[in-house]
Formats: sequence, structure tokens, C-alpha cells
Amino acid sequence: MASGRQYLLSITILIFGALIVYMTGPRVMGYLVMQGGDSTIFELARGKEVSPHKIGIAVAGRKASLRWFRRGRTHLEIAGLYLVLADNPSVSREIRKSLIKKSMSAFRTGLALAPRNPYSWIQFVQAHIRQDRHSSELNIPLRMSYYTAPEEPKIVVARVQVGYRARNIISSKFRPNFQNDIRLNLKHQPRQLTFFARRQFSLPWLRDMVKGNPKLLRDLYNEFLRLPPPGHS
Repeated sequence: MASGRQYLLSITILIFGALIVYMTGPRVMGYLVMQGGDSTIFELARGKEVSPHKIGIAVAGRKASLRWFRRGRTHLEIAGLYLVLADNPSVSREIRKSLIKKSMSAFRTGLALAPRNPYSWIQFVQAHIRQDRHSSELNIPLRMSYYTAPEEPKIVVARVQVGYRARNIISSKFRPNFQNDIRLNLKHQPRQLTFFARRQFSLPWLRDMVKGNPKLLRDLYNEFLRLPPPGHS
């Protein structure tokens, strides 16, 4: 009787173990095959320059991981890596178009699986600009960026810069949102905003965005006047 119970317990443990392996095995394999590209992701996030070869390896590893484990974040990482490759000045126009197209596809898949990723929505806007700077479709991911992260400082900085680059096609409905972005940018990263304004000659656009808000306009000018002369950091 005791041996029968022990046998049943052993069978139960084996079945349970097999289920665990079945359920977690693909996920573990997915993580393992893309480990080599993690350093590339970290270096790019820190603003370091990474060779196209290393970026290509990171893309290949993440693509391989998707065969084992379908994860939205992986698709979004691939989309971002394609954008970096597309920005390489050494690639031909045709290759650049192909990379941007692949990036757009990966963004659509990744954001469908992981929609609460605000920076990826901003990157998707940037991909739209690279593909067709006259397409009003970028208003959709921009709206999602506001929905997922209305006041996150890092997102705000990127959104103001994207807003200027796409100023001719962004809906006027976003004016109050950009006013708030500029206010938060002045609060958290004033020097970054004013350097961007001088480098990209975007002060007229910023001034237009804050029109009707005298205090915000005054704060913008005050920060701009604090800039060191050109050539000085």
C-alpha cells in the first residue's frame, strides 16, 4: 500500500516537473539566445556609439528568441535597433528604407503586445517621421504616448523634440499637451531644452506653443538668456 502511494507521488512529481519544463522552457530558451545583445542595448541606452555589426548581432539574437518566446518588448527592442541602423550615414537609401519599414513592422507587433510602453510610442512617431514626414498617421502613436505617460520627464524631453520635427503635421489639438510638455521640460531639463532650441532654431515654434501663457513664455525666455555663448558648454 505504501509503495503504491509512493509510486503515485513519484508519477505526480514527474508530471508536474514536465509541465513546468513545458511551460517555462521556451521562455528560458528565448532569454538565453538573446543574452549576447544585452550589452548593445545598454550601451545604446547610455548614448554610446555601437558598431553596426554588434547591432546586427543583437537583432539576430532577439529574432531567434522570438522563435521560443513571443514577447512584445523583444519586438520593440528589434524595432529600435533597426532605427539605429537606418540612421547610419553609410547605408544606402534603399537599405535605409528597408530598415525603416522593418522597424515600423516590429513597432506595430510589439506595441500590440505591449501597449503600455510610452517611449516606444515616441520611437514609433520617430519611425513615422523617417518613413514619411508628411504623414498625419503619426498623430495616433503621439496620442498613445500622452495616454501612457503624460508627465514622465524623460518622455517629455523626447516629445518636445519630436513635436518640433513634426510640427507641420501634428494636430492642433495637441497644443495644450505641448504647453505642459514645455513647462515640465523647463522644470526638469531646462538646459537641454534651450540648447535644443538654439541648435535646431526651434525657439519660434516653442514661443508659438506657449502663446497665451505669459508666465511660461517668460520662463522660456529667461532660460534661453541663461545659455552660454555659442561654442561654450
